[in-house]
Amino acid sequence: AVVSTQSTGDIEVNINMTQVHNILTLLLDNQFVEAEEILKLHYETDMHFALGYGAMLTFQAIMTLDKREIEKGYSILARGLVLTDSKRQKKTNYLRMRPPTYAEVVAE
Repeated sequence: AVVSTQSTGDIEVNINMTQVHNILTLLLDNQFVEAEEILKLHYETDMHFALGYGAMLTFQAIMTLDKREIEKGYSILARGLVLTDSKRQKKTNYLRMRPPTYAEVVAE
């Protein structure tokens, strides 16, 4: 019998990284709709998908200069940062405070 030395978390990260690689390939091939469909499935619960989806929406919004789309992309990026912080060791305290809103960033 083969015994795996990877933990369940390692396997999950490997699967996510494979999916992220596939999504990046789709984006680079201008297949945005297909990439967005995959990202939408997991962005609320997975930091990699949330950050990727937020970045994709933000890049698209910047190209169109649509304020609502920029706000949407920014809010999903903020969600990704919150998810990232929840996975960190408690010692780091990187994002213990609430992420700034789009309006607060623009006002600075």
